[in-house]
Amino acid sequence: MSTHRYWAFISYSQRDTKWAQWLHKQLETYHVPRTLVGRRHGNLTVPKRLVPVFRDRDELPSTGNLDGKIREALAASRSLIVICSVSPMPTLQFMAVPRFVIGSTITP
Repeated sequence: MSTHRYWAFISYSQRDTKWAQWLHKQLETYHVPRTLVGRRHGNLTVPKRLVPVFRDRDELPSTGNLDGKIREALAASRSLIVICSVSPMPTLQFMAVPRFVIGSTITP
């Protein structure tokens, strides 16, 4: 039994919100090709759709312990997707996500 609640966690700067929204929608509405559905890949059976995908604005409450909630969501995600742009300076919260993952025991 998998402990992963999310297929992916999308990390992005607020400047890249439109890209994150677009990617989130594309991933959650993507239909896996029939020839792959049901196949085993390691300890995973390929599903029809890759849902849910975590994006903070859609999944987190507006108040409370956001840092803890983000860490929980990262730990419960199969994959981390980081949207990088040419924006001059990412926010501290955005920079903390990859640092948390690199220092953790999350594996693909």
